Amino acid sequence: MDVNTFETIYGDVKANPTYEALSGSHNFKLGDNQYTMTAEEMGYQKYLDNGKSKDC
Repeated sequence: MDVNTFETIYGDVKANPTYEALSGSHNFKLGDNQYTMTAEEMGYQKYLDNGKSKDC
């Protein structure tokens, strides 16, 4: 994912970007649409899990 998309989706946890916060529910707006989704629903949870297992 590009930086702009990441900042849009995960901007709500910018002050506290922990594994738990990133894995949780996120509120964001893309275009005219408002979304509330978890990392799992967006398909990114596997990448967060992989990074956590590598202690990144």
